[in-house]
Amino acid sequence: MSRQPCPRLVRSIAYTTFDPSGCAFPQPRVPLLPVLTRGSLRRPFRSRGTAPLTASRPRRWYTRGRYALFDAYRLSGVGAHGSLLAPAYHCRTMLDPAISLGASIGLYPLDEALAPDLASLRQLVRGGPQPVRALLLTHFFGFAQAAAPIRALCDEHGIALIEDCSHALFDPRGGGELGRHGCYTTASPYKLFPCEDGGWLIPAPGAPLPEAENRRAGLRAELKSLANAIERSVKRPRAESGMRAPDAIDAEIRQIVATPIERGPHLRSESEAVSGLYRESEQDCAGSRVSRWLISLCDIDRIAAQRRANYRRWRDAVGQLPHCRPLFAELPDSCVPYMFPLLIDHPDTHFHVLKKLGVPIGRWDDTADSTCPVSRRYRDHLLHLPCHQALSEHDLDWMMGVVSKVMRGVPTMGSNDEP
Repeated sequence: MSRQPCPRLVRSIAYTTFDPSGCAFPQPRVPLLPVLTRGSLRRPFRSRGTAPLTASRPRRWYTRGRYALFDAYRLSGVGAHGSLLAPAYHCRTMLDPAISLGASIGLYPLDEALAPDLASLRQLVRGGPQPVRALLLTHFFGFAQAAAPIRALCDEHGIALIEDCSHALFDPRGGGELGRHGCYTTASPYKLFPCEDGGWLIPAPGAPLPEAENRRAGLRAELKSLANAIERSVKRPRAESGMRAPDAIDAEIRQIVATPIERGPHLRSESEAVSGLYRESEQDCAGSRVSRWLISLCDIDRIAAQRRANYRRWRDAVGQLPHCRPLFAELPDSCVPYMFPLLIDHPDTHFHVLKKLGVPIGRWDDTADSTCPVSRRYRDHLLHLPCHQALSEHDLDWMMGVVSKVMRGVPTMGSNDEP
C-alpha cells in the first residue's frame, strides 16, 4: 500500500453521502436479498450438516446485527473513555453503536482486497489520546480475513477483537476461520436467509453476555413478521416480468444515455449522531421468533451451494467485460458469498444506467471520510450484486445480460468517475 497520512481517532465523524433522490431510479426488477422459496427449505427428515452458528456456543438474539455490535462494543469497554478501531470501508450501522456510546473512532486503512493495513493499525493503537478497547474485523462479502495476526496485535495491547460476520454463514465442519478468533462475533442472518430480522451476538468462552435478556416482540409483531416474509415472497419482483428483447434493451439504454443524467449529489456532513438506520430504542430488543423458526426450516447446505454456483456464474459472465472486474476472482472452498462485489471504472455513467434499468445494486456510498484511498474509491466504484439462493435462471440471465450490454455498449464520460 502506498504511503498515506496517518489515520487518527475522531469523535465527530464526517460523511460524504450520495443522494439519489433526484435520480428517479425505479424499483429493482430482482430482489437484492433472499425471499422465501420452496427450494430454500429442507426436505422432511433430512439431516442438516451445516449450521449457521455453532450450536454449542451461547449467544444472544437481536433484531439486527447492529444492536449485537452495540453490546459487543459496550462489553469490551468502548465508550467515552475507550475508543473503537473500525475499517475505513463500512456501512453506517457498523459505526452507529460506537457513536451511540459516545466513543472516539479510528478508521483503519484497507488494501484493495479489503484486508487491514497492520502498520496503520499499530499507529492507531499507539498514537491515540484514548486507549483502544475494541477492534472490528469485518469478513466482507463472506470472504474470510486473516484474523490470527489481528488477534495477536489485539492481545499484545489488551484490545478486544470483534469479528463482524454479518456477511457470512458458519460451517463447523469446515474448520474455517470465521468467528473463531474474536472475543465477540456478530452476525446478521436476515441478510442470508428469507426472514425479516435477526442478529446474533456470540461470545468467546469466558466473555460475558449482557446480564438481562432482550425484550421479546409481542404476538402482533410476530404475526406481522410472518406476514411480511410471505408477502415479500408472493410479491417479489421477477426479472421475467420486466425482461426486454435485446433490441428493446438497446433502445432503452440509448434513451437513458441520450437524456441528461441527473446525478445524485455528494453531500458532506459532520455529525456526532447516529444514522437514521439506527434506533436506540431497539438496542435491547430480541429478533422475532418467526425469523428463528424460518432459519431452522432452511436447507443451509443447499443455500450455500446455490450461492456459490451463482457467484461463479457472475464471475464467468463479467470475466471478459471492459470497464469492470470482480473484486474476488477466486472463491475459496469454505466461502459462502453474501454478494458478488463488482469493481467498475466509471460509476457516474455505468452505475446510473444500471440503476435506471432496474438492476438491483447495493453500494456503500455513505462511508465516513478517511485517509484510506481504497475506501474513497470503493464508495462509488464497488457494486454489490445479488447472488442469493432465491434467484431464478431468468433473474440471473437478465441481470448478467444487462450488465454485459451496459459495460460493452454505454460510452463513458466525465472526469467525475475518479475519486
